[in-house]
Amino acid sequence: MTLLPPSVLVVHDVNVLSVDDIRELIQNTGYSAEVVSSKIYSAVTATDVQTDAITYKVKFSILGMTCASCVSAVTRAMDSVPETTMVSVDLIGKSGSVVVQQKDEAERVKSEIEDVGYECYIVEVSERKTEDVTHSTSRTVTIKVDGMFCG
Repeated sequence: MTLLPPSVLVVHDVNVLSVDDIRELIQNTGYSAEVVSSKIYSAVTATDVQTDAITYKVKFSILGMTCASCVSAVTRAMDSVPETTMVSVDLIGKSGSVVVQQKDEAERVKSEIEDVGYECYIVEVSERKTEDVTHSTSRTVTIKVDGMFCG
């Protein structure tokens, strides 16, 4: 959980909890909760099940972010590239990362970030080998939580 932006990222098994279940659990604690995104938590989608799949984790330096709205804009830009998974943006660290299917998608993600107004540099592209990948029932869900503050 983070206060900047006021959101929570949850990795969950869809056979145990649905997105709505998670949202309701947060709301039952007295906070307002809105689902921002929900994606399969896997470097390989269910239609691409294979052994020894290779994906790439790309790390970026992102300059110009100053607030939660900036983080949201960068996250949406990264998410807009098809086949991206595990999108992460760090306001304080002025960085972000994403897993892509093809190495050349790193440049496309960089362009999308720059298109929404931020200076972006690719810091590292590292190969990830996924052995014995099977259909994933896990998902990542980002939920905007209103009402969180430091006391």
